[in-house]
Amino acid sequence: MAAEYVVSLSGLVNFFHDDPNCITKGEVKFTSDYVLEVRLEGFKIFAKVRASMKNCLYKVGLKTDGKGAILSGSCECPRGEWICSHMAAAAIYANKKGLSKTDLPNSWIARPRKHKNQSEKVKTTDAYFTSSKPGYRATTRPVTEEDKAAFLNDLKDNDVDCPFRWLLSPETNNGIH
Repeated sequence: MAAEYVVSLSGLVNFFHDDPNCITKGEVKFTSDYVLEVRLEGFKIFAKVRASMKNCLYKVGLKTDGKGAILSGSCECPRGEWICSHMAAAAIYANKKGLSKTDLPNSWIARPRKHKNQSEKVKTTDAYFTSSKPGYRATTRPVTEEDKAAFLNDLKDNDVDCPFRWLLSPETNNGIH
């Protein structure tokens, strides 16, 4: 007799059907060992998932029906009020690790990968967005903190949701130490 998984593949696909890109990004987070802790309480899944480009953890919560379907989810990330890749990574973890009703209560803690040195751990935006033209500058003057704040406010005022808005947002207090 097969175990009934807390999150089934069909439950995963059905929950993220409005944004299947979350599943793709969640798979990357799962395979990159960004899911650091998973805890089951009843049919609720609680996880901590590392952010992709920030040095912090997001707390994720998923409520399931106990038959494989995901009923609702939450995440501390800026997109977490709807659905996000951190939720998908936690759901994929629960499915791939075969967490079933018979595993309750239980928890798993994945250890983060060790970095060779501290400089490899945190990258700046300059490291991600390099120019192919030596000495190229997109602006005629240095960008100030006031410029960044004004740009972020313009994005918020116009309800624009894009990576720049996320990159310019202040860090949360739940960083990895």
